[in-house]
Amino acid sequence: VVVHGGGPRIKRELDKKNIISKFINGLRVTDKKIVDIVEKVLIDFNADIVISLKKLGTEGASFHTKNNNIIEVEPEREELGFVGIPKKININLIEKALNNNELPIIAPLGLGQNNQTYNINGDTAASAIAKKLESRRLILMTNVEGVYDDKKNLISEIKPFDLENLIKCKIVEGGMIPKIENCVDAVEHGVRGVVILDGRKPHSILHEIFSEEGSGTLIRK
Repeated sequence: VVVHGGGPRIKRELDKKNIISKFINGLRVTDKKIVDIVEKVLIDFNADIVISLKKLGTEGASFHTKNNNIIEVEPEREELGFVGIPKKININLIEKALNNNELPIIAPLGLGQNNQTYNINGDTAASAIAKKLESRRLILMTNVEGVYDDKKNLISEIKPFDLENLIKCKIVEGGMIPKIENCVDAVEHGVRGVVILDGRKPHSILHEIFSEEGSGTLIRK
């Protein structure tokens, strides 16, 4: 099951329209104008992924606010605007796609009251879906190798408690904070392990799943 983001594409589109985004603890403040742009960009990106998979011989199934919406949200915090946190997830539609040998491609968007679209942090959406599916692994692909210690060495495996201490000690900061919080939450609620790895490295997922040493940082109890 793939949950994708779209940060660079969203930034490009906002830059074109001279809209400057404000971030609070790594989360984009999203007003009505921005959420409409975010929704369009993510839906277009979702379609691109499905088309690319088809060219490689894999059938994908699109999930977003205009087609197969599976995420009901509630507003995260008033100051963030149209940013939601998943309240309810319809995994029946995901399982139906999997049973049809289709790969679910899910945009981090959800609907709130009055069918209003909300942007969801990609890691938050992925974590919520992984918990609901009771996944064996949640793999977060990012643009860093994983989690570093205070000497900037990569940590290959860590427990949730020690991870929370890295935030308290300000060793983990900024955009990594929501990512780490989602990792801890997933591991505490049914996901057997979460991995943060570098999506820029070729075959990093294969290396994580099939090699002894793995790739990136593994978080498990």
